[in-house]
Amino acid sequence: MMKCEFCDADATVHLTKVVEGAVNKLHLCASCASEKGYTNATSFSVSDILLGAEKTLAKRKGPQACPNCGMTLARFKKGGRLGCARCYDIFQPDVEELLRSMHASVKHHGRFPQRAWQTQALRHKLETLEARLDQAVADEHYEEAAR
Repeated sequence: MMKCEFCDADATVHLTKVVEGAVNKLHLCASCASEKGYTNATSFSVSDILLGAEKTLAKRKGPQACPNCGMTLARFKKGGRLGCARCYDIFQPDVEELLRSMHASVKHHGRFPQRAWQTQALRHKLETLEARLDQAVADEHYEEAAR
């Protein structure tokens, strides 16, 4: 546990200030933080900042809790984690809004090795040709199947 920089108590307030690339950290106990004016009456979570969760909660009209595990939208907003697989269905609009605000999409479009793209393209072409072959045999178009 970190100690307060002004007294010997345990630090409960941790401030980080970045000025022109220089990072300054300050660790204070509650009383020193209050004395120095580093207190804030309003608390927030990271998901509030990223999601604008207050707006989401205000306009939410669907179920407020998962019927499977009891997870509420407010608990999801605070912790950023869902309780069970069913939560993804129940809170889908909220999860999608969070993903859009963070990544501008709800699907992953990350890196993929070039060889893997080529392998995937060949696999897709093979599957398409096999499907056409099966259809030609089923329709008794044997000349087309032979090609």
